[in-house]
Amino acid sequence: MPPKLRPHKEFTGDRPSLSILFESSLTPFACGQLLALYEHRVAVEGFLYDINSFDQWGVELGKALAKDARTVFAKANMQKKEGEKVDVDLQGFNKSTQSLIGIYLNKF
Repeated sequence: MPPKLRPHKEFTGDRPSLSILFESSLTPFACGQLLALYEHRVAVEGFLYDINSFDQWGVELGKALAKDARTVFAKANMQKKEGEKVDVDLQGFNKSTQSLIGIYLNKF
């Protein structure tokens, strides 16, 4: 990778983020509410911090990070279905993400 592109492929952390956990079922109405809340928050936060919230590099990096989290959730779900104790490796995530995933796995 060319050195000039390296900053676009790294997530330094210590940046604002949003995670929403909810217990109700994901109905079309609830999904619409979540998407509206998220889009509004992302846009407003970008205006406040004077950053481009819809920067394509950041979107692609977010997708890569979400893919890693999705893999952890899939593994935990398989372990639950098979009656095993949920034991997933969270070492690749920062402390905040580890805590959030842990809360989700213990609650649901």
